[in-house]
Amino acid sequence: MARRFAARETRTRRLPAAAREAAYGKTGSCLGEARDHLERGTPQVDEALFNRLITETFERSQQDPEVQRVFRAWSACMWEHGLRYADPLAAVADERWTGDGAPTREEIRAAQADVRCKAETALISVWSAVEKRIQDGTVRAHAAEFQALRTAKDQQLAAARRVLSAQD
Repeated sequence: MARRFAARETRTRRLPAAAREAAYGKTGSCLGEARDHLERGTPQVDEALFNRLITETFERSQQDPEVQRVFRAWSACMWEHGLRYADPLAAVADERWTGDGAPTREEIRAAQADVRCKAETALISVWSAVEKRIQDGTVRAHAAEFQALRTAKDQQLAAARRVLSAQD
């Protein structure tokens, strides 16, 4: 997903200003018109709330003692491979890995070590379980808001399906 987002951002930046505004601008853009059409008649949802909750649950998961423990184990494993990172997010943010070209030998070596260390420490399953627990609690605490989001999403998907079926 990160590569797709980066590719979209690169493509968007390369568009001339007028084309970028026509495609993505706030009013009268292709994206705006499509969104207005798909959202017509759907309940209003507080998207800022959901974005805030996503950020909060992610940050809380990183502070969980169990996740902190596997981060330390992962970091020690990476150290054994000659790579010094406090946690997996530090590895992802390493500026050496942000190039547009083919991955370097060092990048491949780091990626292989990362995968091995995640497997050895069960980092993915532990972090995922903690994040799920936190997210489930958040969903229960905001049940009405999440139900409205689901209703809006279902109605938008139905609208999109109608548009697509009319294209056949």
